[in-house]
Amino acid sequence: MFDFRNWISEQKGPYTLSIEDHNQYKIETEYGISEINFYQIENDEEVVELRNTCKKTDTTKFFLHFQPVDEEHCKELFNEMISSLLSLKDVQTTRVLLLCTAGLTTSFFAEKLNDISKILEMDYVFHAVSVNDVYACAKDYDVILIAPQVAYEEKNLRERIPDKLILRIPTAVFATYNANGCIEFVRDSLKEYRSQKKKKKGHCCSCKNKLNKGKFLVIAAAPSDTDTRINYRVYYNGEIVEERAVMKRTINLKDLEDIIEVQVLRNREVPFDSISIAVPGIIAKGRLDLHRKETIDLQGNMDNLFNLSTYFEKKTSIPVVVENNANCAALGWYRSQDQYENICFMSLPNVWLTGGQGIIVNGKLVRGAHGIAGELRYVMNQMHIDNPLTLNPYHLDTVRQIVTKSILLNISIMDPEVVVVRCEMLPYPEEIKEELKKYLPEDRIPEIVHIDDFNDCVMNGQYSLCQSYFKEKV
Repeated sequence: MFDFRNWISEQKGPYTLSIEDHNQYKIETEYGISEINFYQIENDEEVVELRNTCKKTDTTKFFLHFQPVDEEHCKELFNEMISSLLSLKDVQTTRVLLLCTAGLTTSFFAEKLNDISKILEMDYVFHAVSVNDVYACAKDYDVILIAPQVAYEEKNLRERIPDKLILRIPTAVFATYNANGCIEFVRDSLKEYRSQKKKKKGHCCSCKNKLNKGKFLVIAAAPSDTDTRINYRVYYNGEIVEERAVMKRTINLKDLEDIIEVQVLRNREVPFDSISIAVPGIIAKGRLDLHRKETIDLQGNMDNLFNLSTYFEKKTSIPVVVENNANCAALGWYRSQDQYENICFMSLPNVWLTGGQGIIVNGKLVRGAHGIAGELRYVMNQMHIDNPLTLNPYHLDTVRQIVTKSILLNISIMDPEVVVVRCEMLPYPEEIKEELKKYLPEDRIPEIVHIDDFNDCVMNGQYSLCQSYFKEKV
């Protein structure tokens, strides 16, 4: 039998390994800490938890747990954890983006800031761009500094780039090119921002006609260009009793298996009534139409159309419902209100040029005969964009046209009462309405609502699907 503890103790690398006790191991570099914890659940069943913490930001960058049964799988996850730990060296430097009208005046200031940073031996790097280029660059920076001459963009940028610290350079600091004062301002602001930043907690949706019975595991895969996650919750009689997330660079089928195996093991006393899995892509009769990508591969030993439902039902003997994440989000948002019965949920993730739609008609989720209702991949290539040379996911006008014309397609077919939009770069409903006025009379434009927490809508929709199954069973 493979001895994972002993194998860990034999590993060597550019890090320091310490064994706190039989169940706690710590691996440390100058930039981060890896923690390996072993713990027992029931009947001496063992689970391993892996976690990486970035020293610079004091945030978790890698997290998962699994049963240490398969030797190759244990080694693979350990090596992935170490790779993630060593990569934290690359994020040690605080990257600051300076904005002005054309990037010229801030370029000189950025050079001076970089010179002072080197003299003071501080891990800061400054770059300057025009305000029009900020969306293409923002994801690679920790802080965005706005020059006084473009201060009017501050509110707009805070809304469109909500996950970054955005600061306006004090006029006196910028006017005198006070590099020391600017660095001190950034350092103090960043420290306060990180100390106050708290994770927003999900909540159980206010579902209409709540049954509030049953125990369900809901899992939502959320591939991203930055932090790829698998979020999951355990619902018990209408309450969220556990909520966690696996954080890795990539998502594969084995990651879902690890979550399900551990949770089924931990909940044997009161077992799950059903399991829900939400993923991007087309779902038809449990089969997933989503080709392998760099950040997500859920196809098992097949090229495509792997049956996730059957696979996990055979492993657990628990009913498994697999659904498209936009469909779940539409259902979750619908269940949270009682005003609308006909809804289009438009989702366009950051840095994606193709989104998806969840559709509710007369209170019912519409999937279509082949599961492709709301699937936009088939129309994107036929969509006319005014300036095709700017067809990139960081160009605001391109994103605005993609979202608006996708909504227009839906309006022409189902005429919804409301369109719910998930798109960080388009936080203002009026902006979308103005674009729609180019094609529709104003009185034919539905209500437009912007949402921030897509994941909460998805998981509440999954909960609703599990409830429906439970209601049918009882």
